[in-house]
Amino acid sequence: MSEPFFSTGYIRLLYRFVNAQVSETALLKGTGYSASDVMRADFEMPFSAQMCLIENALTHSSLGLALRLGHQLQLAAHGALGTAMQTAPNLRVALSTFAELIGARASFFSLCSREEQDSVCIEISLQDLPAKVVPFFTESVLLTLTNCITYFAGHDNNVLCIELAYPSPSYAADYVSVFGNTVAFSRPTTTLSFERSLLTLSSPEVDVARFEESLLRCRSALDELGRRQDIARGVENFLWENPGRLWSVEELAPLFAMSARTLVRQLKKSGTNYQSLRDGVLKQQSVNNLKSMTVEATAFALGFAEPSSFRRAFKRWFGVAPSSIRASR
Repeated sequence: MSEPFFSTGYIRLLYRFVNAQVSETALLKGTGYSASDVMRADFEMPFSAQMCLIENALTHSSLGLALRLGHQLQLAAHGALGTAMQTAPNLRVALSTFAELIGARASFFSLCSREEQDSVCIEISLQDLPAKVVPFFTESVLLTLTNCITYFAGHDNNVLCIELAYPSPSYAADYVSVFGNTVAFSRPTTTLSFERSLLTLSSPEVDVARFEESLLRCRSALDELGRRQDIARGVENFLWENPGRLWSVEELAPLFAMSARTLVRQLKKSGTNYQSLRDGVLKQQSVNNLKSMTVEATAFALGFAEPSSFRRAFKRWFGVAPSSIRASR
């Protein structure tokens, strides 16, 4: 499956914030990229490298990183999506815009709003994320929502209740200082509730023309992202349907009516790369084959010229020899 999408603009924001405390070497370890790559405006980091950098930041910086990032997550930090929210006619439209178009900035969030008699409950779901980073991203989206509500209301303390679908972390006291005495952990879902009367509040910067222009930009970005991910899915599907050969990007690109350089660029824009896609397919195929085949037979079935090459690749993927998988089965 192709990787989720997360705007590299947020990675740059995080890098600038954390680099004051954590060394460049520690932050970028395992990503395969340098600081000059990250800070380049046109650079798009693959999702796997982004998650590696975020996990490094969480490991080496003090606890509650996302909560300390709070003042950095004002609406202006969210590009065209933030502009659309700022210029929306009222809070209801701003929040529905965020729920509809958040995929233009991060594909792994989904928000569902439910209006009750006196309150509004927004349920937040996250998919396809390493467990270690779930609190970080949950805190980030909660801060964005509370900052949006504060922007429209003109004052803090608008949240009635926040429920979180994970256990209380060691820095739980920081939640109270950021969100107030409204937080409960280990609940079935993650939700944020506030007074329904706030929905009709007008934006301090309501601007119909800028709002419509920003909506178009977000929708255009979503369409472009969809096209990129279609290419990634196409490559992935081809590799699944044509096993027995270690396809190179130069061999594959003409089948998609593009040059190898263009295919590499398109995959990079989708937040992945050819090596990651091919390795992902080979990893799953190798595990499937080892259920009923020998190591040597699996190597040849996948297209490796020598079983020794397959053993090295398998050790790189899983940290163990393929024979240990066979033995365990």
